[in-house]
Amino acid sequence: MAYLELDRITKRYGTATAVADLSLSVVEGEMLCLLGPSGCGKTTTLRAIAGFEHVDSGAIRLGGVDVTDIPPEKRDIGLVFQNYALFPHLSVEENVAFGLRMRKRPAAEIRATVAEALRLVQLDGVGGRLPRQLSGGQQQRVALARAIAIRPRLLLLDEPLSNLDAKLRDTMRDEIRRVQRETGLTAIFVTHDQSEALAMADRMAVMDHGRIVQVDTPARVYDNPAHPFIAGFIGQANLIEGRVVEASGGTALIEAGGLRIGGHCRAALSVGQSAMAVIKTDRSRLMRGAGVADETTVPVRVTMRTFLGPFVSFTCENATGVKLSALMPSADAQFEAGESVLLSWRVEDCLIIPGVA
Repeated sequence: MAYLELDRITKRYGTATAVADLSLSVVEGEMLCLLGPSGCGKTTTLRAIAGFEHVDSGAIRLGGVDVTDIPPEKRDIGLVFQNYALFPHLSVEENVAFGLRMRKRPAAEIRATVAEALRLVQLDGVGGRLPRQLSGGQQQRVALARAIAIRPRLLLLDEPLSNLDAKLRDTMRDEIRRVQRETGLTAIFVTHDQSEALAMADRMAVMDHGRIVQVDTPARVYDNPAHPFIAGFIGQANLIEGRVVEASGGTALIEAGGLRIGGHCRAALSVGQSAMAVIKTDRSRLMRGAGVADETTVPVRVTMRTFLGPFVSFTCENATGVKLSALMPSADAQFEAGESVLLSWRVEDCLIIPGVA
């Protein structure tokens, strides 16, 4: 049974629709990530769940109770913001205790709960400091401790890592996931960063133009995108648009730019239908000489070689102008710009999905 349920919610600002007829269910104890580009409606959805935005239609139910018209302070929801939102004049302990004091909890309970929350985020011993005496990562941990201290029914995190540097983002990403698992809290994490969503989520809800395009586990969204938008947004992939020339038994063959490309398909396809071949760049490789049996090979010319440390990214082009890319381990990437080679992938690594038209 759903713990949080969004039932066909819509939110408009004047003539602009930020969230359109959106439905979503979240089970108790899971971490669900709302992922999408800026302006897709993910933060508006989060604010509607929190009660900061009143929806124009639809319902929001939490723990079986309709909270659509309940004010934010009565929804018992913990919030972690992008900019930390700590009180600068209060100590760490006072910041963490703030929500408990507003709820008029006994002093002894407040002390014990604050100590436990700081222990969970590994900030024992800094309770007397002011926020300005902490690093950005430590301030975000305080914000997380404050949110979990009230033992909320639901934890909402709005782009909490975007103000941190790359290495610290990775550390805090793991810490948030650890705390969520240790406490068993149901959580919704909003981000535009696919690597955060892939690493943290039990399930991902990918949004575009105010709608949810696909909800699934990170692995299934990555390997089996249900829509061309997701194929282009999640991971790096070669996206080749064409028309279906053969389709049967979960496989299809499309023709595009002088290429005939076969792969597997989840959706039913028919001959003549617009379709797209999706081949992840990390499952493509360059080679010299003859092709390999059971692999699709395309003669190409390397137009760009980009060194990325453990990997090298290659941009290539075939004789008809189709652009293709490959991402290979540096040890295997002994190819140079201007070289004529074969770009190859296994047939099972090619997914054929319906096109947009």
